[in-house]
Amino acid sequence: MGACDLRKGASERVARVAFAFAVFGTLALSGIVFFASTAVAREDARGREARTILEFDTMTPVVVPFTGAAHAIRGIGGGGVPWALRAANGQLDSAGRLEVSVVGLVIASTGVNPVATFVAAVNCLTTASPDTGVTLLTAPQGVGSNGNATFEAKLNLPTPCVAPIVFVGIPAGNSLRWFAATGS
Repeated sequence: MGACDLRKGASERVARVAFAFAVFGTLALSGIVFFASTAVAREDARGREARTILEFDTMTPVVVPFTGAAHAIRGIGGGGVPWALRAANGQLDSAGRLEVSVVGLVIASTGVNPVATFVAAVNCLTTASPDTGVTLLTAPQGVGSNGNATFEAKLNLPTPCVAPIVFVGIPAGNSLRWFAATGS
C-alpha cells in the first residue's frame, strides 16, 4: 500500500464521519423542532388540552321556510331571501378556536353576494339559556360578490357549550341574520 492509497483511505473515512455527523445533526435538529412544536398545545378554559367539538365539511344555505324571522333557529332569523352555497368547511375546538371557510355563498336567484362583510358565529345552549342559547360573533370579514370568505377566530365559549351550531351571516343588533348554518 502506497502513501497515496493511505491518504485516499483516510480521506474516505473523514468523508464518512462528516456525512454521519451531518445526518445525525439533521435528525437531532428535526427532533428538537418536532418536540418544540408539539409542546405548544392549545388549552381550553379548564386548562385541558383543546379537543375538537365540531368539525364539518358542509353547511346549508338559508332556504324557505327559514328565511326571515318566522322560523328562526334558536332566535336567529335567516336572511330575507334564499341563498345558495357551493362549499363550506370548518372546525370548532374546546378552546374556542373557530375556523370556517365558505365558497360561493350568494343569493340563489341572482348568483351574487350583495353584502360587503360576513361574520361567523357560534350558538351554544347553556344552563342560563337552554332554549335559545348564547351567540358569539367573530369580527366582520370582507367578502366579494363571489361570496367567498374565511374566518379564523378565538371565541370565549360558555361552559358548558351544548349542541353548538355554526352560522355565517351579517350582524343584526346583538345577534345576526344567517345565510348558512351547519347542516346538510
